[in-house]
Amino acid sequence: MGLVSLCPNVKVLKDGDCIDTMDTVDRCFASAIKEMAERKVFKSPADYAYVMEVTLEGAVTKNNLFVRTDDFISYLTLIGIDHVPGRSSVYNALGNMMGRYPHWTFADEPKQVEVLRRRNIAKQFLSAFFRYQRSLSDGFSDK
Repeated sequence: MGLVSLCPNVKVLKDGDCIDTMDTVDRCFASAIKEMAERKVFKSPADYAYVMEVTLEGAVTKNNLFVRTDDFISYLTLIGIDHVPGRSSVYNALGNMMGRYPHWTFADEPKQVEVLRRRNIAKQFLSAFFRYQRSLSDGFSDK
């Protein structure tokens, strides 16, 4: 804090003895997944694949949080998600997808209502993720 007295234009966003072990992206990711699970957005374990894919496409961060299906499932466990999908459910759903969000198409040729539901999983995840990110940013600006 002594350095702040030398730099009067510096604004202290947070201080304290405890260092957070989860960074902002991890907290927002976990909060968004938990919210969606509580709202029962995930109808099957394969639905997590749409979250994985939209994240891999760079919609959340430019840094790769995970690359492989196993990495994604490990990441979910690491950030505190209790009920994680099985590897094969996510892997098979990813193999069924073509294109980039929001224009995904699916090899199993589902009805249009199902296509919309799958795309909306990604949309709801992104909405929740960025809402949590804004709330964390707002918390910093109040101090």
